[in-house]
Amino acid sequence: MSCEARRDPVLLFAFGLLEDAEAAELRTHLAGGCPECARHLAEARGLRAALDLAAGGEEPPAALGAELRRRIERGPRLAAPLPRRSRGRFAPLLLAAGLAALVAGPLGWLVSERRAETLLAARAAEVAELRAVSGALKEQLAELREEQEALDEELAEVEARSRTMESDLERSQRQVAMLVDPGLVTLDLGPTSAQSEARARVFWEWDDYYCYLNAEGLGNVAPPAVYALWLDTESGDRILAGTFAPAEGRATLWVQLPRDMGRAVAAQITLEPEAPGPSPAGPVQLRSASAGHS
Repeated sequence: MSCEARRDPVLLFAFGLLEDAEAAELRTHLAGGCPECARHLAEARGLRAALDLAAGGEEPPAALGAELRRRIERGPRLAAPLPRRSRGRFAPLLLAAGLAALVAGPLGWLVSERRAETLLAARAAEVAELRAVSGALKEQLAELREEQEALDEELAEVEARSRTMESDLERSQRQVAMLVDPGLVTLDLGPTSAQSEARARVFWEWDDYYCYLNAEGLGNVAPPAVYALWLDTESGDRILAGTFAPAEGRATLWVQLPRDMGRAVAAQITLEPEAPGPSPAGPVQLRSASAGHS
């Protein structure tokens, strides 16, 4: 028997429909290494696998049923019936061949469509996962930015406190140096009827024109009212040294005035209803006598 004549038995063999004697003969032939029959067997097994997939129990799409009906109506009719004796032997072969012809095109389309759906679902899952990761990273970035802003604020506060401490240290050192200077000038301010319990002293250093005020016993004030320190010079001018507000009756003021103002010979403190102008507008609270050396 030629290999071409064995094509039908090979197909029946793949579907388990070949009689035992013929199946044994075909196995012997295949074991001999015939490449053509081996190829036919592989094709037949592939067809059986495709048919098994088509009959897997899933409901086929409406388009597949329409395609099958169209192919059946379009397919050729047999010119004459097979002999009765041959019908039983070749019925499985004809059934397999007919099913193969009917489902070859639609089945390929169905498998391709399902593969595409599987790929799209996998891609959608990957995109969803990437979006979730991106959202988590954005949340972490927002948290890091908030932490950075908080750290920046803390750093700004530390730097501000550091500058204040440096300024206070420098002022304290300047005040100590001023208090031990032999040329230190002091002006004692006594109370008036408006502030009978208040006392104050102004320290003046002629070399760099630093003025330091220390006061106690003053009454509290509410903004915009402020206390103002005025200095009278040798030339008869009255200079505003600065303003201040006491805390629990105590107050200090540390200022450096222009060197061209001349020497201060007297001082007074007034209570201004608002930020003072070039001359006192409120009542005098404390007043000094003439300047003296300590």
